[in-house]
Amino acid sequence: MDISMDDVAVLFYNYAVVLTAAYVPILYNIEDRFVILGLGLVFALFWTGYFRYSIQPRFTESEDNSESVQTEQ
Repeated sequence: MDISMDDVAVLFYNYAVVLTAAYVPILYNIEDRFVILGLGLVFALFWTGYFRYSIQPRFTESEDNSESVQTEQ
């Protein structure tokens, strides 16, 4: 199994998502599970939008660049 830089980027992205979801309830001593689930949903929506509009285009650009280099050779 080859591990690419894209795989590493997604790993760190997912790690940031998990840490964010865990940090906020700890920071504010939130114990109500429904509030935690609601916050988790809000963070999931935020991080999904961030991934879609900020990170995913970078993967698409790198794939386009690698394809154009291959066709030029």
